[in-house]
Parts: sequence; C-alpha cells; structure tokens
Amino acid sequence: MKKLVLNYLVVSAFVLLAALTSCENMHDEENKKFTVTFNSNGGSEVAAQIITEGEKATKPATDPIRDGYEFIGWFYDNDEWDFDIIITADMTFIAEWNDAENNNVDGDKTFELGPLQKILDGYVVRAIAFDSKGNAWIGTQKQGLIRYNENETVIFNSENSVLPKDFWIRDIVVDKNDNIWIGSDGLWKYDGKEFTFYNSKNTAMPEDVVWTIAVDSKNNIWFASCRFRQGGLVKYDGTAWTIYTPDNSALPDNSINDISIDQSDNVWLTVNDYLVKVSDDKWEVYDRNDMGLTNFIFAGIQFNSKNLLLGITDHSFNGYMIQPPCELYSFDGKKSTLLSKIDNATSIPGQTKIVVDHNDYVWCYSFGSSNVCAVWAGNQWTQLGFNAWVIKENPDHRIWIGTINGIYIR
Repeated sequence: MKKLVLNYLVVSAFVLLAALTSCENMHDEENKKFTVTFNSNGGSEVAAQIITEGEKATKPATDPIRDGYEFIGWFYDNDEWDFDIIITADMTFIAEWNDAENNNVDGDKTFELGPLQKILDGYVVRAIAFDSKGNAWIGTQKQGLIRYNENETVIFNSENSVLPKDFWIRDIVVDKNDNIWIGSDGLWKYDGKEFTFYNSKNTAMPEDVVWTIAVDSKNNIWFASCRFRQGGLVKYDGTAWTIYTPDNSALPDNSINDISIDQSDNVWLTVNDYLVKVSDDKWEVYDRNDMGLTNFIFAGIQFNSKNLLLGITDHSFNGYMIQPPCELYSFDGKKSTLLSKIDNATSIPGQTKIVVDHNDYVWCYSFGSSNVCAVWAGNQWTQLGFNAWVIKENPDHRIWIGTINGIYIR
C-alpha cells in the first residue's frame, strides 16, 4: 500500500510540474521578446534593447560618437531604419558615418572633364598599363597587344609574334624591370624582346585563365587564376609559383574579383562576399557583417594617397529584378565607412572597378556593359557620358579611358 501511495505521489508531482511548465511556455509565447542590437560601427557603445512582440524599438536618445566622423543614422539592410516599424524578429542596426577628415576630397573642389584627346579609333580596349620609358601598353579584344607612344604605334598579333589569333586580353601590368605581364587565357610575359607563355601545363597555375594582376614592391607577381569553385590566388617571384586556394589557405572562396597592394606591401583581395588582406603569411578575412554592409559582392578596390582602401560594391549578382544602388566605401583596416551610394539618377548600377587618381578622385566604371562611367570628387558624382571598359592614370597624371572604340585621354 505504501508503494502504491508513493507511486501516486511521484506521478502527481510530474503532472504538476508539466502543468506549471506548460503555463510558463504559454506565458512566454504570449510575451515573446526580441533583441535589437546597435552596432555603432567604430563609434561609442550603444545599449541593446529588449522589445516585446508587437512593439517598436526606441531610437537611442544619444547618437554614438566617433572621432573625425559625422553620424548619419541607424541602417538596416542598406536603408535607414524607420523607428515607427513594429519589431518582429531579432535585429541589428548599423551606424553609418561620414568621414570628413580622411575620406573626402576638399569640399571646394569641383570636377570638370575638360577637353579629351582621342586615339586608336576602332580598337576595343580592355586593359592599359604604362612603363618607365613613356610607352602605354594597351590590351585589346582580339586585336592584339599595342605599344603606343607619341612617335609610334606598334601592334603585336598572330601575324608578327607568337601571340594567338583570338587574343583576348583581360589585364596588363608592368613590373619594376619593365617586363609586361598580360592576363588572358593563361599568363604572358614580354621582356622587350620575346614573349613567354605560362599556363597549367608548364607551371603550377591552377587554371588557364588570368583575370587580374598586381605587382608588389619586391617585384612579385600576384594574379587571379580561377573559375567558379576552381583555382585561386597565385604568387610568382620569378622562380617559384605559390598557389593559394580554399583548400590550403584562409582564402574563403575561389573567385577573386580584384587585387590591390597598399603602400605597406599588403595584398588585398575582393573575393565575392569577402574582403581579404594578405600580409606575409598572415591572412585577415572580413565579411559583410564585419564591414557593416549587406546584399552585395565586393568588387573593385584601390588605395588613395593616404593609403586608405576605397572600394565599390556590386549588386548585379544578387538576383533582384531592380538592382539597388551600389556603394562606394572606405576601410581603414578596422572600420568601414559608406562614402556614397551611386543612386538610380546616376544610372550606373553594378559597377565593378575603380581607379583613384592623384587628386583622390574616384573613377568608377563597369566594363563590358552599356552603363556610363562616373567620377566622384568627394561631394558629388559626375557622369562622363560614355561607357568605359578600363580607366588608368599615366605617370603624367593624365587619365586614359579605354572604350569599345578607342581611348579618350584627359
């Protein structure tokens, strides 16, 4: 009898506990809570808020503070948040800033395109580089490699060199010894006398395609040898080939969109959803959350005169029927700052490349599209009125704009 009573008491206790738990869960469901976090993006700390379902977040009474920056507002998914909207999930709002000290060109400067010189009519220009002897090296689409100066124009093609007939040049750089490096279906080198061809059959290159190339101060050649989910970053020091892929390094993805080298010889990559810094054997990988930006891929990057990284985002692969404006941003290694959105009025969505000139003006263009290019002078965008596939600044600070019909020189 005692055992029966004991069993009864145990069962009753479990039933009571289950009932209390059920009531507690019902109470929790009736009073569901959400956490709203404020990411000050390099500014002073702002406390999170616990919001009951059906209520709104409260705009912080005090704006965050960040030395040298002006607070713009709290943003979510690239739009400034409307604090009259009901909260329905955990959310993180990100502070956006204007950097008047480092990121802007002097406000009283205005940009004027001025008169343009036109050369090489009829050539589809995809790459431009300059050597120390006053020559411009111009890569075309199936029209050869061009060496151009004020006195002569020399065209290298399949009729007078070992270059293939359908030679599609994607990028050109000139190293410290005036060797010309050409990215195409493989990597080509021209030393002033002969061409040398490198590919996956005679080197350790992972793929037979080279998209973008950069040269560091030690004359190392860095280039993207990749396809979708194949290949990666290659470093060539003149003797050894070093291959970096997601399988043997911290490279987060195979697809490299751009390479730029800062004044400290750090190698920076844009790798779809990531910005990557390579410093000797140390890798630092920043994703969209680290940068406080969303819904894009990292595209073109370059450094200005203050060694500040400037970059542009590309929304053309996000699947939206109507593309949102891409953004021009800066990154100092710790925090990013939105400098400007290229709005629909400017009509240049999906920009992929930028060039920063000696005035720190930013020239933006989207090669291979019908979109016009534009210049940002620190306070406004100026359309150029035609499309460009490549833009470079020569040693005399003249801007060369390669198009589907020759080059304009400013």
